Amino acid sequence: MLWKGTRKVINQAGHLFRLAASGLHGNRTPLGNYLCRTKAKLGLAAATTAAAHKIRGYLPYHRKNQLEYDEAIWATRDAKRKEIPGQA
Repeated sequence: MLWKGTRKVINQAGHLFRLAASGLHGNRTPLGNYLCRTKAKLGLAAATTAAAHKIRGYLPYHRKNQLEYDEAIWATRDAKRKEIPGQA
């Protein structure tokens, strides 16, 4: 591996997604918990980019199916993640 880090890109949409992801710091929602876990593994900049990528992935699906945000989906995913041994 030659270089490990986040790319320096000037993209207004990407900047808005990273700005939305940076607002999750200290937030106790499932996305905030995801950001906290990835920040421990990757560092602040890479974790913010990863959370922005996750937020970006939800938009087309929700727009296509005209769905609203549902907290129950996250509760089932967190329960499954906690059931797996070796995962925290």
